[in-house]
Order: sequence, then structure tokens, then C-alpha cells
Amino acid sequence: MMLALQFPVGVRRGWTIKCEVVRNLNFDLKLFVKKVKDLMAQQGYTKNGIVVKSNIAFDRLDNILLNEIVPTGDEILILSELLYVDFQYLMSNEDVTQFEKTDKLFRTNAKVLSIADKRSLSKILYMAEFAKYLNDTIGVSRFNFQPIIKQKNYSDQGKELASQLRIFLKIENNFSNKDIYKIVRDLGVQVYRLKLSESNISGIHLQNEKIGNVIVVNSFEDAYRQNFTLMHELCHSLLDNNSEYKISFSGQSDKAEEVRANNFAASFLVPDQFIDRISSKSINKEMFLELAKKQFVNPETLSIRLREKGRISPSQHENYKSLKINKREKLDIELIDLSIRGRERVRKIQQTGLSLSYISLLYNAYIDSKISFLKMSEMLFLSPNETESLFEELGWTMNV
Repeated sequence: MMLALQFPVGVRRGWTIKCEVVRNLNFDLKLFVKKVKDLMAQQGYTKNGIVVKSNIAFDRLDNILLNEIVPTGDEILILSELLYVDFQYLMSNEDVTQFEKTDKLFRTNAKVLSIADKRSLSKILYMAEFAKYLNDTIGVSRFNFQPIIKQKNYSDQGKELASQLRIFLKIENNFSNKDIYKIVRDLGVQVYRLKLSESNISGIHLQNEKIGNVIVVNSFEDAYRQNFTLMHELCHSLLDNNSEYKISFSGQSDKAEEVRANNFAASFLVPDQFIDRISSKSINKEMFLELAKKQFVNPETLSIRLREKGRISPSQHENYKSLKINKREKLDIELIDLSIRGRERVRKIQQTGLSLSYISLLYNAYIDSKISFLKMSEMLFLSPNETESLFEELGWTMNV
């Protein structure tokens, strides 16, 4: 059914949005319905589930999905927001879904990913696509790091990559890991932290032409483990980018690519030059824990690296790797420079996928008049009042 539509003013999230008035648009209702049904199936939505969250009457939704009535502009906006897809895509005659690879990820890992996780990951990809658009529009420069791997052993490849990256970044003798999230993003990889219901998943690496490379870190894990996961997934991004996605599970894996990624993460976070400055005679329990906190890593990571470099004995390794650092002492390196109030606010919304980097990108795009205040609020999944409150807590000036 090809129809000419004119879209009215839409209302959502407590504010009024003036939609584009589209005249003489060849709107393919059948294709629109197919897209909506595919997205519903992908994210585990029933018609009742859509009705509850959208307030669209059941009979009306049923008739839309039966190709019997044309959705209003409001209904298209509501469905696009609920299903984390651009409303222009739903209205377009583009036949190939932009989430085909996501669908493959969800189907292949149906027993691992919960419905909530699938919806959250769909949200992340929606954000990532918009972030890539903004980065491309603004013209954000990225590092062009091209590793050359010569080692044949996968463990050695990970260590070689870590060394090459540190040399490229000119931080061979700078052992602070405070900037690792910035480093990863400067390499052109988007990073999001999300509290997944599947606690055995440490991280996910995704890539497609719409979003480039995206790393999702499970914020269910402690801050130091998240640092390790971030660098582990970066290795996949740099060396295993022929794969559409990779899911990394907690615990050791004997798969070659996972061994390589683990060695890269450990060697980057605890580099040889850092270890070379440590005397084996001076290492005791107290010093060991201070070194771990200095590098923002868990005891096991540090213990493995010290054992590899001969700074501790096998028996010391067994003792040290099981030591615990109080969770409250594990500082989130992305939030260190924020006020206590701002830190708590960002920590809460971080679990939904929003990162300080993503928030900053939208804020700067708004300040530079690249996007409207309403669009910024929409992509933050907040009401205008909530958006103002967020930036107030961050201490960022708003001119609405």
C-alpha cells in the first residue's frame, strides 16, 4: 500500500516535537509493518508489551500490524522511540534492516542474552549510530594506529600489540592508566558500559558499517575488572575486526584469540617498564596491593604479570592473586575528576549505557548548534527537565 502522508505535531516524553511535514511521501505500509514486526521479534516484544509501554490501543496496534490502517505521526514516533530506531528509517523504503548483524548476534546467543539485554544492546547501537553521525559531522580526528604483528604465538602477539600501542601513543614510560577510556575512544572505538543481566558476560565487541567499532563493557563487574575488559575488547577491535561481534565471558578461555586479548590487556595495564622498576625484594602484601591500586587492576592481573617477569615466586603468585581490594577503594577512572554529586549521578545512568563521553558529545554538539536541545534530550532518553538537572549536577552551563 503506497500512501501520501502528512505528519502532525507529535508529543512524547512530556514535550512537544514538531515533526517534519512530509508531503507526497511514498509510504510503503507493508514494509513499515515488516520492519516493526522484525524489531519487535528481535527485542522480544509482544503486542501486549508494545501496548503497555506505548499507550497505543491494542485494537489500533493490531490493525496497524495487519496493514489495515495507517499509523499517525505520533504513533510512528512512539514506535521508533520504543524500538530504538530512527523514525525516518521506519518511514523510508529502505528494505534492508540496519540491524541485521544485531539480529544474528541475538539469535546466535539466544540462551545467553535476556530480553532486557537485547533491548539494552539495541539502545546502545541506536546511540552509537547517532554518535558516529555527530563525530563525522563535527570532524573528530582519530589516531591511525596500524599494528604489525610478527610473533606467531598468540600470547606473545598480545604482548607485542601492547608494546606497539604504548610506543605509538608515546607513553612507554607513563604508567598511569587513568586515560585508557580516552585512548580507546581516540582510536575510533566507541565505548559504552551497560549493566547486563547475564553476569558471566564481561564485554562485547560489535562492528558494522553504520557504527564502526563498538565495545560494550558489563558494568555489573567491579571497576578494575571493567578496565581489563575494556582493553581485552580493544584487542579484538584491533586484530579480530573480521568478526561481526565477539562476546567475552568471565573466566579464562583457551581460545587463541581470547588468550591473545588477555595478554594484551594485562601487558598494557601492567607494562614491562613498570615492572622493571620494582625490586623483587621490596614486594610484600601491602606494597603489592598499593601497586594494584596504582594501576587500577585486580590482584590477579598484577600477580600474573609479576610472576611472568620473575618478580615473585610461584608460591607468592598463588597467595597474591587471591587477595581482595575493597570495592569502595576501586575508583572508576572515568569519574575521578567529577564532583561527588556528579559522580553519583553519572554512575547511575552509566548502567543504562550512557557514558560521560557520550553525554559530552551531545552537549558539545548542542552548544555548537549542531543539534537542538530537544534532540539532545531525546538521545539522552531524558525529559527536558531531567536533562537540565543532569547538566546542573555536572556543573555544565545550559542555555535552553
